[in-house]
Amino acid sequence: MIIKGELSEVSLAEIFHFLAFNYKTGLLTIHTPRDENEQRGESYYIWLERGCILALDTNADGQGLISKIEQRNWLSHQTITELVSRCPENAPLGMFMRAEDALTSEQLKVLFYAQVIHPVCGLFKLKEGKADFDPMATLPQTGMTGLNLSAARATLMGLRVLRDWGSLSDNLPATISALNRTNLGKPNFKLDILEREVWELAEGKISLEAIAENLSLTTGKVQQIAFRLMMAGLVVEVTPISSNFDTSLISSSPVSVTPFVAQTNSDRSYLQNLFGMVQGKLKQGFA
Repeated sequence: MIIKGELSEVSLAEIFHFLAFNYKTGLLTIHTPRDENEQRGESYYIWLERGCILALDTNADGQGLISKIEQRNWLSHQTITELVSRCPENAPLGMFMRAEDALTSEQLKVLFYAQVIHPVCGLFKLKEGKADFDPMATLPQTGMTGLNLSAARATLMGLRVLRDWGSLSDNLPATISALNRTNLGKPNFKLDILEREVWELAEGKISLEAIAENLSLTTGKVQQIAFRLMMAGLVVEVTPISSNFDTSLISSSPVSVTPFVAQTNSDRSYLQNLFGMVQGKLKQGFA
């Protein structure tokens, strides 16, 4: 089933959140509208496997990796052609080249940064466009380095460098809301200083307004940090628990949170609850 939607209705952060925590495999295509100086808009093709980004290209053939290798003059066209012909059908070309000592591990990292990390962060500034997800699309192994980036981590990285939050203003958590961690252990991702400080205060007890005052930050800044943590699956928005709240009622409270373990299948009911807001939007505007 191909899923479709508009970025003006469902943000890329929410789409990535949905794909990451539902462990989706397939091709996400983003078509942007043309501007006054262009005859047509841009198209971006993002291949995922179990919620992780494997490759990103501006061409549907997924041959951008080969182009990047040639642009750097790391291998001749003849050598690349010969390696492609010998690469096993289900093996990422980058890893095969590494196994053949044609590329180093560091070169693969450079290629993956240029192919995925840098361009994907720039996509979060898009305010308009059409998004299609095809779970039946073939993964082009000749376009893969063999490295991957969790869509959740990509969201965290992309939102960190986002300057204009205007299109996401309606998605930010309320200042009177609190945050609760979804994982009782350490975060799965490396957080910056402010993200960690907000995450450490995510105990469901104090509002974002109070967190902002505690950290000497604006409420808007804390809302943005909270949204980043939410889209990365590290916290959820909840009603603050007052200091005189009867803790015996927590288990039956609609805002109680079950610890989240990303790699298990036993959290399906929790995931459905966690993604309720996003999936509701998906049904309305991304379906």
